[in-house]
Amino acid sequence: MRCGSGLWYNVGMTARYPSSIREEELKNKVAADRDGDGLLDVGLEGIRTNQLSRSVGTDTPIEVSIGDYDYDGVTDSVELDEGTDPFNGRNYCFNLSLTYTDVSQTTNALTFAASFGTNRVYGPCVVEGNVWSNDFGHCSTTTKEQISVDVWDDMNQNGEWDSGETSNKYVIAVTGHNMVMTNKLAYKNFDRNYNELPDWWEAQTGLSSVTNGGAYVDTDGDGLINLHEFWANCNPFVPDGSNTLLSVASRIMDDCMRGKSPSGTLQKFINYQVNGANGVFVINTNCWANGIDTSCVSMWNSSTGQFRAGVAISRRHILLAFHFSLGVGTRIYFHEQNGNVHTNTLVARYRLDGTDILIGALRDDLPNTITPACILPPDYNNYIGLGKGLPVLRFDQYEQCVVCEISQSFPFEMSYSDGSREQSFATTTPMVDMRKPFYIHARGGDSGNPTFVIVGNEVVLLGCLHGGYYDSDGNTVRIVNSPFVTSYADAIQAAMDLLAPGYSLRYLDCSPYQQIERKEGF
Repeated sequence: MRCGSGLWYNVGMTARYPSSIREEELKNKVAADRDGDGLLDVGLEGIRTNQLSRSVGTDTPIEVSIGDYDYDGVTDSVELDEGTDPFNGRNYCFNLSLTYTDVSQTTNALTFAASFGTNRVYGPCVVEGNVWSNDFGHCSTTTKEQISVDVWDDMNQNGEWDSGETSNKYVIAVTGHNMVMTNKLAYKNFDRNYNELPDWWEAQTGLSSVTNGGAYVDTDGDGLINLHEFWANCNPFVPDGSNTLLSVASRIMDDCMRGKSPSGTLQKFINYQVNGANGVFVINTNCWANGIDTSCVSMWNSSTGQFRAGVAISRRHILLAFHFSLGVGTRIYFHEQNGNVHTNTLVARYRLDGTDILIGALRDDLPNTITPACILPPDYNNYIGLGKGLPVLRFDQYEQCVVCEISQSFPFEMSYSDGSREQSFATTTPMVDMRKPFYIHARGGDSGNPTFVIVGNEVVLLGCLHGGYYDSDGNTVRIVNSPFVTSYADAIQAAMDLLAPGYSLRYLDCSPYQQIERKEGF
């Protein structure tokens, strides 16, 4: 490279000139000198820099990019070497590489195709570490058409897109000689009916990938809806998922409801409000959940008509909702398994910072006829996935046993107006037909009531109700959210140790159950 009166610069470099040079002189003297010998390259005498768009000032230096006359992102010398016209922006060349990440739910036959001008190149992806890539190598086109990229799940592995194979199309512009496009593909890119069952699995099992149905149907009657059959890597037409926790928890609840009318079967106690005001709690033997040990649920707890809830998590501790809680000195009621009513007193409280979780200490130990709730272990998703669609029991302020389903994958972060954020789960109206009649909307005053997964004869606490989204009537709530206690297990245990040491949270033993395939995004 030589800098002087001739001002020769190598192609592709950025030149910086003093402000004293005239604009016309700059246009005419800057040219290509790839080998730096001070002589213009043969065949490049006509190539100039890009035209300057402003007049040259007296003090401001001028910077120009040398060597891409036609603005196509490919330097002139490269275009000459590779046979495209450096003067024509419609004629260019590029290297193309496509990469996709997080593609976990396909037939492992993902295929890319790139179209530009009259050219089309395609091929199967190379898979490594859940990254899918294809290097198309050097490409050239004689039109200014952008690159159109197709990616599809080649279910029959014939190398071509066929009707029924999910395809996604992208358009990218050439921005340089080396084109590398990286995208993150979520599972919904291969789920045309958006029911969270990927198309290839529906095609493989005989379910429809077009109509939006089938995900919440237990086709083979083994306790797994088809969504959970997919999670557990089971066949939806063969009863083969009976030993998964998903199946056990679902089947227990469904068996409890089967053959019963919801009329008169939601209430845990007979005439709860009137009898409870007098400290009398009469079990409703027709309740669909009567055979389940829910003695950990504390009822009434108020002489003012507001039935504020709590749930025992040890023989000395209860968990409540901070925003709708009980004060120190409040009398606490529990219904023992033998039918007796146990009374206790709240003597201390501790709120977990930034959450709606309040831990309370009782004056005395609970008797053996009351079973504190356990919680899910940290590796719960090896057994229930991310929870969506799982049936759960939610209590309300009138001690009704409401059937809900987990409405979305959990835990998720919930933000509140006071700036606090919680790891939460949410419940809503069941999708499974048999469960729908046993559901009622939440309403103001239900806060603090617990939600449980039922396993065997015991209840597994997910959390206590925090809030929800009100309907236009300002009263009913179709989706309710609660802090997910397993996410806060260590902090809860620390609070228990502070208030009344010597007691431990109990985790559900999942070892008897078959683990499921953990699928990213599901």
